[in-house]
Amino acid sequence: MGIIEFKDVSFQYPNGFSAVENVSFEINEGEAIAIIGQNGAGKTTTVKMINGLLSFQYGKMLLFIHFIHFLFILG
Repeated sequence: MGIIEFKDVSFQYPNGFSAVENVSFEINEGEAIAIIGQNGAGKTTTVKMINGLLSFQYGKMLLFIHFIHFLFILG
């Protein structure tokens, strides 16, 4: 199971432009990835959906976040 999973995610702007159509991918812990494609392919839109700046209309997005606890010693 990845830390980010997209399953058949789609996003359409109000003007009718489909920026992302049925995109599926998985990013596992420790992986370095790159998103490449032509202008208008939906790269920025996909990143905005991962960051919560845009809401996708169709599909599933799963984010698994690990919380790190810090111990501070004062003295």
